[in-house]
Amino acid sequence: MKAHCARAIMVASALFTTSFVLADPTSDDRLIGRWRHVHEDKVGEIIFNHDGTYSGHVAHKGAMVWEFAGKWSVEGKILSYEYTRSSCENIPAGTRDRDRLLELARDYYLIEAADGARRTYWRVDL
Repeated sequence: MKAHCARAIMVASALFTTSFVLADPTSDDRLIGRWRHVHEDKVGEIIFNHDGTYSGHVAHKGAMVWEFAGKWSVEGKILSYEYTRSSCENIPAGTRDRDRLLELARDYYLIEAADGARRTYWRVDL
């Protein structure tokens, strides 16, 4: 299980370098829905809900390596997150992170993570 958590951290760094702040009523409703980021054999999905909560998971080669949930908000160009649940002990509940929201369209959004990496998430029909 620890190997999966370590792998999940690496995947999370590659997929979801984000930060967490409590949900704000000014959150951008265009993010509401299910989104997917694919990088080689890693897939990350996140669902943003109207009530300011989110949930998601990361899979590596089809195997689930991390499940998480929390609260999200957007302030200006900052997409913020707070984990309230995490299956990986190295990213415990209470962890906060954030991304810079560079583009937000109907079918995709582009973020810049703290490490400077840019990632595109594509809308997934439910």
